Amino acid sequence: MKRMEIKQYDDVLLKDGREAAIVEKFSDADFLADVGNSPKDWETISVTASDIERVLSHGQRMDEGETVQAKIERLNALFAEKYESFTLNGRRFFILEKEGAVAFAVDSFSGCFVLEYAETMRDVMVNRLEDGDCFSVDMSVEETYQAMIREIES
Repeated sequence: MKRMEIKQYDDVLLKDGREAAIVEKFSDADFLADVGNSPKDWETISVTASDIERVLSHGQRMDEGETVQAKIERLNALFAEKYESFTLNGRRFFILEKEGAVAFAVDSFSGCFVLEYAETMRDVMVNRLEDGDCFSVDMSVEETYQAMIREIES
């Protein structure tokens, strides 16, 4: 029997019927996955290869082969033109002077880009972030950026 190749950012079908996005790969058998339909009910769970029925899609690619990570880097470059930024544990955060949020970062999972907000700098340090709206990875970088700016400024 051929073993499934499961990669970070793959969308998978779990044996319990739920769809999940692999957000971290620790080994060929151990993963973290996001399940749920929207930021309101997303949950990160531990998953083993034996929990996975099949791979639905391999780490989305868009814009003529551009990876999700490359698109995040392009979004980060656009945000860097407007906001001061800093890097913590390899992740880029942007400083936001807004009631209820001091910083945000761009992330992706389950076929979406999302802004993750921190209420305090301590929240940034311990990675306690709240998700904003879901933006389809199929949108262009410019469309995604403009939609995210509207979310930030609302």
